[in-house]
Amino acid sequence: MEFKYIALIACVILGIVLLFFEYRRKNRNNLYGRLAATVVLVFCLALLIFPVQYEVKGVSNSHSINLLTAGTPKDEVLAAGIQSYTTDPGLYQASKKTRVKYIADLIYYLADHPEIRHINIYGYGLSAEEVRQLNKYTFSFHPPKEPAGIVSASWNNKLKSTEFLQVQGTFKNQTNKTVKIYLEGFGTRLDSLTVPGGNNISFSFRDQPKQTGLAIYRLVAIAGNDTIAKEPVPFEVKAEIPGAILMLSSAPDFEFKFLKDWLFDHQYPLMLRSRISKDKFSTDFLNTPVVKLERISTEQLQKTALLIIDEDEFTALSMGEKEEVDRASARGMGLLIRASSGDQKKLQEFSIHTENVPSFKEQEVVPELTNNAYRFSALPAGQTSFIQPASDYKMLVQTKAGKGLVSGRINGAGMLLYSVIPTTYNWVLDGKKSDYTIFWSTIIAAGIRKTTERFSYETQTSFPVISEKLTLNLEVADSKKMPQVSINQNRWSPSQHPQFNSLWQVSGWSGQAGWNTLAVNGNQSAFYVYANSDWSSARYIQRLNFNSKLINNQNGRASSFEAPNFVKEDLSLWWFYTGFLLSAAFLWYESKNQEQNG
Repeated sequence: MEFKYIALIACVILGIVLLFFEYRRKNRNNLYGRLAATVVLVFCLALLIFPVQYEVKGVSNSHSINLLTAGTPKDEVLAAGIQSYTTDPGLYQASKKTRVKYIADLIYYLADHPEIRHINIYGYGLSAEEVRQLNKYTFSFHPPKEPAGIVSASWNNKLKSTEFLQVQGTFKNQTNKTVKIYLEGFGTRLDSLTVPGGNNISFSFRDQPKQTGLAIYRLVAIAGNDTIAKEPVPFEVKAEIPGAILMLSSAPDFEFKFLKDWLFDHQYPLMLRSRISKDKFSTDFLNTPVVKLERISTEQLQKTALLIIDEDEFTALSMGEKEEVDRASARGMGLLIRASSGDQKKLQEFSIHTENVPSFKEQEVVPELTNNAYRFSALPAGQTSFIQPASDYKMLVQTKAGKGLVSGRINGAGMLLYSVIPTTYNWVLDGKKSDYTIFWSTIIAAGIRKTTERFSYETQTSFPVISEKLTLNLEVADSKKMPQVSINQNRWSPSQHPQFNSLWQVSGWSGQAGWNTLAVNGNQSAFYVYANSDWSSARYIQRLNFNSKLINNQNGRASSFEAPNFVKEDLSLWWFYTGFLLSAAFLWYESKNQEQNG
């Protein structure tokens, strides 16, 4: 028989014996008081051996664990006295007075406790890297209120010298104060936006950096004299030599003249041929040696990254020259056809279909990049045709109503573009040079021959921080052998993708916040690692969304491991010790008093 049952029987027998003797005493004074005191005495003695337990909010299932992450509301969890754990040193330091234990490595801790199969997550949640290592566990998620401030942001962090840096995102203003957001570069405010109190606003800032190499802008939010956020925006401007561009015009015109000047200013090697009569041409050579352009040859097209030609000049090419152009395009050369007539006979070989507009309906057109990425200033009347959508063509520029202006499709290894915008130089004449630059930078970047990089990479998370594990996904051109990878001159061991030989992955801990040097087979690049305080709102929103999707994708698996909502706690023994002493004191006093009054 277990001890608790023996002790319980002994207490019952003791109680019966004491009550019997109290009842048999000759002096009947305070009989009921003595009987009550005897019951309390024995009862408290029993409860000293068997403590009273009560339920509190928490989790008692040994298959579960409470894990606190950044953003855990103290009033909901910490103040409730639940036994919890955290892997966040900062949260542990702030919660030392509560029942929170620190786990240095969650994976090792769970390996030492195989009985745990379910994790109750409080706060903003686990990182994607942590979740990937916990795919054998089920989860329940208790998120806090969403953070405010800059809750999302993205930008093109690798630019060419002709491209614009574009920073887009969302700001959530939960205060009554007006907040001003601005993009700052080298101490200069470049673009700004005002957010009224209680509003959520999407922002889009742009700037064309003048320098090349690595740079860091700042996205700043201020309310009055208080700086709410000052987040780094790292990017790199590559100073690479542009590919050669060949322009063929059926007649001298202002569109080609302005485009020639713009390409020259941006240091593109340029060859321009304008037809004067059937067999006579005028030529210009900028940033490139002079060559013969009377006939377009295979050798010449092999050195050309992009051919820009109007539809009349393309029609005037000989059959052999058209075949040469088609073969060069299939091998990777970009081809841009400028059209204005909308003549379907001229367009048949490109599978392009246009919608012609009667001349009396001519009106100014407002182009915009697809998906509202950028809206240009209006161009003067003169737009007489629009490109109709096609399954194999992707629209690059269109009107607000969705009418096509520039479209493109893949042609072998190259890109075929088709434009029905008659003139763009009006932007330059009207002082809208940024519109002109954005338009032609976008079109040329979409069409120009793509150079094969020896390697490319991307970080697994949008905002890699120094306190989290860093994972880089690499694509290496030479896939026959394992690449030599180093970060900040320290060797890292890559692992190869099981299906694609050119894809590799490296993981580890970055040694420093800021710019880090990545070298693959001796070729260097740079990536940025953020401090723990950088982009906190945006990173926490990403975690909230990621962890919420994780729970939704479990399809009810978590229910089998859901722990109860209450745990049992022992009532303090001092209550019963005090009752025992008071009862014993009363019985002793009553006994002595009766003897004296004998």
